[in-house]
Amino acid sequence: MKKPAIIFILKCAAIFYISAFTNMDGIKKDKTAASLIPKGNCKINLQSCNEFSAYTFTFINNGTVLAKKDGIEITGQWAEDNSSKKINIHFNRNNAALSKLNNSWIIKDVNKNQLVIETVQNGNSGLVTIASL
Repeated sequence: MKKPAIIFILKCAAIFYISAFTNMDGIKKDKTAASLIPKGNCKINLQSCNEFSAYTFTFINNGTVLAKKDGIEITGQWAEDNSSKKINIHFNRNNAALSKLNNSWIIKDVNKNQLVIETVQNGNSGLVTIASL
């Protein structure tokens, strides 16, 4: 009777070890959210919305995000939550377009040139792609 219980416990321990120390959803445990954001100038594409196509975004390590359009620069803030792999973005509500980015975004996918983040509000999902220029 003890033998099946021991085998079960060993299998559970192996599964726990593998899940704790390997990639989960394409995100390595040892990377911070800040290291996942593309460096330099970026473009942001909000699913089914072209409002950001004229903007160039720059995420700075000090928590500042710059949005530039037609020579005008708007400053916002961003922060990372590494425990839940989220990025929080905030722009002043006086800019209706940029305030659509004000949210806590879950990191969904990462590759060499872009980061895909998602939010769910009131049952609606929104995907944003942050891509290097």
